[in-house]
Amino acid sequence: MKLAINIWKLKTVSLRRLGLVIALLSFAQACFYPEAPSRITVERIQLRSDRTSEWDIMATHYKTVQPSGPRKGPALHRKVKRHKNLLFVVADDFVQKNLQPELQRIYKTDDIRLEEVLWWFYAPIMKKTYNYVLRLHWDGLNADSLKKALKEMEAQKQPYDVMLLAHGIPNNLIASPGQGLISWRHIGALKNSLRYADALYLQACFGNTLAPDFKAAGFKHVIAYEKLNWNFFYPEYYLEALSKTDGDTKAAHEYVLKHFNFDFSTNLVHQEIMKRFFNETRKGYLENVQLPEIY
Repeated sequence: MKLAINIWKLKTVSLRRLGLVIALLSFAQACFYPEAPSRITVERIQLRSDRTSEWDIMATHYKTVQPSGPRKGPALHRKVKRHKNLLFVVADDFVQKNLQPELQRIYKTDDIRLEEVLWWFYAPIMKKTYNYVLRLHWDGLNADSLKKALKEMEAQKQPYDVMLLAHGIPNNLIASPGQGLISWRHIGALKNSLRYADALYLQACFGNTLAPDFKAAGFKHVIAYEKLNWNFFYPEYYLEALSKTDGDTKAAHEYVLKHFNFDFSTNLVHQEIMKRFFNETRKGYLENVQLPEIY
């Protein structure tokens, strides 16, 4: 089942329509919806004392290998060596308000969040690349919590990536509801403090305006968008590419750029989403969609 997310211009028709897209993400494939990860995906969850974040210890991932040569035998399941951890943040309240009735209908509960559904969808893909995922809950993102989360990632003394799906305006990220902005000044205060940070994927509109500040903080790579962003399929392709490139950010990004048009053109679910909810043809979408740049 295919699912993707993006963060659009605030309080616009496009944003509301995005909510409908995500809510009905399974329309083309027999109404299958993501569910909370089982032990096959997440081995253990440790809720942190702040109760707005958690450590997710990902289950061991195995790759199926078909023996070759003159003495062929049964397929082997080999343990995948994973070299990175991940800080995963999704913070939105605008789409959620429009999406709540549909989510409630689907999941038969009134407290389901879009951020949870995204985590449920992405977790099996993340397991292929990451050992531990520190996940900030939807109401836990602000300047202070981001700083503390990065500090905790550094404390593991292992390479890590950050995937941050949030709204943005030039030189600022929009924090969780009621918690203001995370400005370039907040990020600038982290200058030269991140030793183990590898890559940041920043989904926010105008994310490129913050790329220099995150780079100065220590990130080796920042993948971000210029202007308003409506490429909500890239994250899924990117996570899959990471699993194919052994977590190599640059190689994964280049792989997605090279294959994006083909992958979208052969993905009937994604095309159905664009047609049904955006009244956009495959050709029209590919001609206008923005691909992120790597800094």
